[in-house]
Amino acid sequence: GSGGGSGGGSGGGSGKAAAKASSKQKASKSSSKSNPSKSTGESVPDDGRSITYIVELFAPWSPQCLVLEPIFAELSQTYGTDRRRFGKLDISRWPAMAKELKVDLNGVTDQLPTFVSFRNGKEVKRIPIVAESGKVYGGRIRRQDLVAVFDLK
Repeated sequence: GSGGGSGGGSGGGSGKAAAKASSKQKASKSSSKSNPSKSTGESVPDDGRSITYIVELFAPWSPQCLVLEPIFAELSQTYGTDRRRFGKLDISRWPAMAKELKVDLNGVTDQLPTFVSFRNGKEVKRIPIVAESGKVYGGRIRRQDLVAVFDLK
């Protein structure tokens, strides 16, 4: 085995930046807590200068997170640019952030890992998709799913 390093190079800082961006969104929209997933369906304009953060929300005890760790690291190396940054956030250490981002930390959850892209502090896309009822759509996430969902071609 190659050990359990975080992979992805400078990804850790990007995750913090995305989390900070998400916190700014929360602060500016504190009165609209009723439907935080609403932003997923909105189109967030790209002004040509904005940075997109693709963040893996993971827990080190999740087998599927461990399986996807080297794949996410490779995607970061292959597709990371000045305007597309990759990061990771161990949400088992930040349960309040998990709750804010509507990610279930239950030991048998199908939501780990969750991959979210942010632009201008707003969520743009997410995989897997979770309905308001809590049903998870997406099943096992594969490399090609991440490439397609986040337009990494």
